[in-house]
Amino acid sequence: MRRSNPDCLPGRFWIACASLGHTGQALTASLATQAIYVAIIVAALARVAAVVLPSHSDVLLHIAACGWIVAFLGFAAAFGPLLAGNPRRALAIMGVPAPAR
Repeated sequence: MRRSNPDCLPGRFWIACASLGHTGQALTASLATQAIYVAIIVAALARVAAVVLPSHSDVLLHIAACGWIVAFLGFAAAFGPLLAGNPRRALAIMGVPAPAR
């Protein structure tokens, strides 16, 4: 039975962890991955705040939507080339040095 990777603990960005792990990359959170984390946290906090502060819900819902859009586009830009089979380009986009051949 295969054990799960201890670096992919609950609470981490599992899509990033799985994308890096299944393509044989080191499980490190690059600057791009950290920016995606921040966008998701901002989106989630804005969505909760929209319920708590109904007088500002329109603005907060727009902030939440923009946060999710930024997170999705960031993931597509950073991890798309890696998952499409171009790991050197993907690692360069994420700011991670490519391993020597």
